[in-house]
Amino acid sequence: LESIAERFIFTSIQSPRSEPTTALRPFVSIEAHTTDGLIQALALSERFPDPVLITGSLFLAGEAIARLTQKTTTRSTSQ
Repeated sequence: LESIAERFIFTSIQSPRSEPTTALRPFVSIEAHTTDGLIQALALSERFPDPVLITGSLFLAGEAIARLTQKTTTRSTSQ
């Protein structure tokens, strides 16, 4: 994914089986950040103008879908 990314944001999921995010940093040669969860990762991603790719386990994808759907629903009902 380095060929299409400007940076990586590694984040964890709430699972005892989750690999520590710091263990992944040595495997990339571009800018990399680590966060303690999806909400922090999304907040960090908003600081950069580039598109964001959320990838990881199905648990992370499910958490992202739930969070982003909630955010979109909240915006549309508050307008």
